[in-house]
Amino acid sequence: SRLAVISAFPLSGTPPWIFKWESFIEYFEKLYNLGIVKSIKDFYWDIRPKPEFGTVEIRICDTPLTIERACDLTFYANCLAQFLLENKEEISRDVYLDYLVNRYRASRFGLDAEIIDASNGVHKVLRNDIIHTCFQIEKYAIKNDSVECLSRIRKLALDNINDANLLRKSFLKNGAIEDVVTFQLESWAKKNHDCKRS
Repeated sequence: SRLAVISAFPLSGTPPWIFKWESFIEYFEKLYNLGIVKSIKDFYWDIRPKPEFGTVEIRICDTPLTIERACDLTFYANCLAQFLLENKEEISRDVYLDYLVNRYRASRFGLDAEIIDASNGVHKVLRNDIIHTCFQIEKYAIKNDSVECLSRIRKLALDNINDANLLRKSFLKNGAIEDVVTFQLESWAKKNHDCKRS
């Protein structure tokens, strides 16, 4: 539901095809002078720069049910970024051909989604792609002391478990959105309390 809501904003989805910080500043200033944006927060892209920290935000998976899951996703993204920086390939604008379709399929079908790799036309199941990616980025997890996090991500993919599935099961069991919200709150409180104790 969050994806659908955010997609309603005009500056959502994919960022412009810009590769240099200077080009982004020029783009931002044009929009600022037109009165379209006032700050970086006015961009609702799935990935956007965070200038005050010198980082990049990946905003598409920001509602995990536990702090542990959020940390696992953070380490996964960090290892993936290191892998991509070290194994630079020529980036084609073709990545935008499949991106919105893949994002929709992932949000609609979860780990069972069939995603498309525009670089070679191959269709694959998202779960299998995540498992394959975990093996590709394992050396970065070892380097970052985040092997346990990566193992949990791999296990979730192998077992076809994600938070959306858990929420759907809660809805099917109880039949009311209020019960789903209660399940979310209880999951957050219980799991995060367990994290503090351990």
